[in-house]
Amino acid sequence: MKTLRGPTTYLTTEELRQIAAAKRAEAAALPPGFQQDELLRTAENFRHLAEIKGWLASELRPPKSP
Repeated sequence: MKTLRGPTTYLTTEELRQIAAAKRAEAAALPPGFQQDELLRTAENFRHLAEIKGWLASELRPPKSP
């Protein structure tokens, strides 16, 4: 997936969510198997990053595990 921005390592939460959605859509087009599983894992990782970045931006803390 290409972006129109210049080279950078900084991604906004919205960009992370868009990347996750694109990965899920790409995985849906593939037959079940390793490639689909890998794309779904990658999508989930991007979703988690967006969630964590949202916590940091709002000064909320992640839920505590019991």
